[in-house]
Amino acid sequence: MTILAGAALFEGAVAWLFKQMLERNVPHMVSRWGGLFAWLLSIILGLAVIKSLSKRLERGGKTPHRWLFPAVFAGLTAIITAISVFFAVFSFPVSFDKESDSWSTIFLPKLQGCPVAFEQRPTHPFLAEYDYRIRLGERNNSAYFRLWPNTGGRTYLNVYRVSEDKLLLKDKDVSYLVDLAQRQVYLVRCERGEDGSESTIHSAIPLSEKPFDSMGSATVCFTDGTSSVAIPYDLDLRSCEYIGCIMDYSFYTPDEQPEGEGHPQYREKSSPHDE
Repeated sequence: MTILAGAALFEGAVAWLFKQMLERNVPHMVSRWGGLFAWLLSIILGLAVIKSLSKRLERGGKTPHRWLFPAVFAGLTAIITAISVFFAVFSFPVSFDKESDSWSTIFLPKLQGCPVAFEQRPTHPFLAEYDYRIRLGERNNSAYFRLWPNTGGRTYLNVYRVSEDKLLLKDKDVSYLVDLAQRQVYLVRCERGEDGSESTIHSAIPLSEKPFDSMGSATVCFTDGTSSVAIPYDLDLRSCEYIGCIMDYSFYTPDEQPEGEGHPQYREKSSPHDE
């Protein structure tokens, strides 16, 4: 119990330090599973070490040295504290204001003369986690649509032209439809045909500039407590054309990056930032 209490106190000190440094409210610092893992590991390690030492001393007919169990206690405390701090630091999200200059911009092919841009920004000081959004229109007359955040490391999005006013974006998690005629971005579920390829869309969930909180099969919940539900949306995808890939802060043409299901090869190429 002392080991657990000590680790919790140290973890609280780290949380307080982050709060003072960033001058903002900090959410709970340790993820639920991370804290549970640390506690279970402390109990298992403690029981295993004590049982092993007891058996060894009993077989040798010796009495433990007066510093033996304090050393075990100190070692376990250090291990569990390190685990707690690890989860505290690596689960700490960095928040940015909506108008933050940290967004980087990747321009996609225009639809009917309207600029379409994919924007991203880091959300963690150490891990490769990012916020995504789509921007339609020029800076002074633009609409923003937040996408599902990337919490699993750097990735890529394949881009398809469905028609003259529609683009389909597919990443490792979900697919999005950019509909310029309606000036709207949707989260979509693509149905597969008999040959296994994605052929149709039957419903779509309208997105907005509000950040995601959770995502279901027919509903998206936003951080402000509101939600958006799927609406009927029939679209044939069998004639869509692969026109490129978003990766590494750049847009690659089919000649530069062929269509693929796996992660493309990393490339060194910089995309100009939107000034």
